[in-house]
Amino acid sequence: MSEEEETINRGFILFPERNPYDMPFSDLVDYAKDQDFSVVRLDKLSEEEELDPGEYYHLLDRA
Repeated sequence: MSEEEETINRGFILFPERNPYDMPFSDLVDYAKDQDFSVVRLDKLSEEEELDPGEYYHLLDRA
């Protein structure tokens, strides 16, 4: 696995309005950070917008 793939696999991109987990959103963010994930919160991304893998990597790398 390349370093880029490993970084992407350790990323956790969260959408506050689409929380599929049975816990409060703030607890989910804290849990992800405790597990050493890079957490990127995308508040303003609409459903029509698409991010390519390079953009995901860029966001995760800067988290």
